Order: sequence, then C-alpha cells, then structure tokens
Amino acid sequence: MPRIVRRSRSHSIENGYITDGHEFYILAVFGNSAPWGQGLRNEHKSATLVANTLATTFPGIQPLVRAHSGAVIGRSAHCIESKFPGEMPESCPSILQQVAADPGDPAAVPAVILDGRHK
Repeated sequence: MPRIVRRSRSHSIENGYITDGHEFYILAVFGNSAPWGQGLRNEHKSATLVANTLATTFPGIQPLVRAHSGAVIGRSAHCIESKFPGEMPESCPSILQQVAADPGDPAAVPAVILDGRHK
C-alpha cells in the first residue's frame, strides 16, 4: 500500500489542486494534451475523474499534473521548461523531463496517468 504524504502549506500542487497541509495520495499525470485535458474544465479532466474514482480506495488522492499540450516523449529534447500555460502546444518539457523532474516520493503514488507520442 502506498504511503500517505504530508506536505506543508509551502508546497502546492500545480494546476489549481491545493494541498493545505493535509495528508493525501498522489495521482501522477505525465504526458501531452490527452492527460492534460486540453480545453476541458478541471472537473471534466481525466485526472480529476480518475482521482474521484480512486478516492474510495485512496482517500484524499490528489492529481499532480505535469502533462501539457504538445509534450513529446523527448529522448532528444534539450529544453528545460515551458514558456506557456498547459493549453498552448509546446514540446517542452518533454514527457521524460516531466517524469525526471518530479520531486515526489514514488511510494506515495498509487496510480499514474501517462500518454504521449514520439516526435
């Protein structure tokens, strides 16, 4: 069973998901526009829907969305960070960079959403 993570108010989850120092599990979301939920409101995005479904097994699970529109798998990507919000297609950070940059504890991640394409 994954461990519960406690984060302080000084840490927050991207894209509007707020921790406020509560205990929670992480649903890690990496990839391109599909897992990002291109054009959808947060309540309609796959990360929110999956987290709501998993909440019966993992109470307090929160999506940590690193995905963004236009991300590529990126073995050859040499960029560091995105210059645009998630809705604007951009190849960087690549999916490999999203995963590598995640500072989270893998033991706190009971589920991962991952999608991408090679370019």
